[in-house]
Amino acid sequence: MQLDALNGCDSSDELTIQLQNLPPDLNQTYQQIFDKIDPSRRGIVLTIMQWLAFSKKALTLDQICEAVAIVIDEDKHPRFEPGKKWNRLSVEIACANLVTVMDGNGFLNIHLKKGSHRDCRKSQIGTFLC
Repeated sequence: MQLDALNGCDSSDELTIQLQNLPPDLNQTYQQIFDKIDPSRRGIVLTIMQWLAFSKKALTLDQICEAVAIVIDEDKHPRFEPGKKWNRLSVEIACANLVTVMDGNGFLNIHLKKGSHRDCRKSQIGTFLC
């Protein structure tokens, strides 16, 4: 998202202003991304991120589409509701800047040093620490 904002600058003055207005840390960057998501989709986007963060293996885009159709009923039991299943394009659009789809698999956009592998855990709603 930040690179997109910087790439849209046409002059050095615009670039300077944009750099001064970037969020100061990663949590605020993610908060800005979440703020741009339609409020009716935020819960599903968070659900998608949780599935990706806690999955033991990479999930395909089709699996992500089905995962959002798993709901918890009033007795705290999970239930699959096919009518709530999203389509692939909706996932890609709603999760832009948060999730990358490569070779049909979805991956969280988390910034780690190249070559490192860490276990990501959710610290609070909307924030993932690695």
